[in-house]
Amino acid sequence: AWIWFNAMLQSEHNYHSLIYEGWKPERARGTLVNDAKTELVITASLEEWRHIFRQRADTHADESMQWIMVPLLASFQKKIPILFDDL
Repeated sequence: AWIWFNAMLQSEHNYHSLIYEGWKPERARGTLVNDAKTELVITASLEEWRHIFRQRADTHADESMQWIMVPLLASFQKKIPILFDDL
């Protein structure tokens, strides 16, 4: 567990060092490992959200994507049940 944790810290350090050196974020991102933190910003219509949830909250989707999308879908279902309860 410590090996993984240290690898994450080193990856983040390398990324920030490259940004400090003037690299663009999209280029420096190549140093980040798959387990690094990612922030998503998604703007979509309700119809597009339904499509996203069908793809990413499904049991066949990547597990890490399900960790994000299943709770988000539950939030949509709570706020707009008539549009999302069938998913």
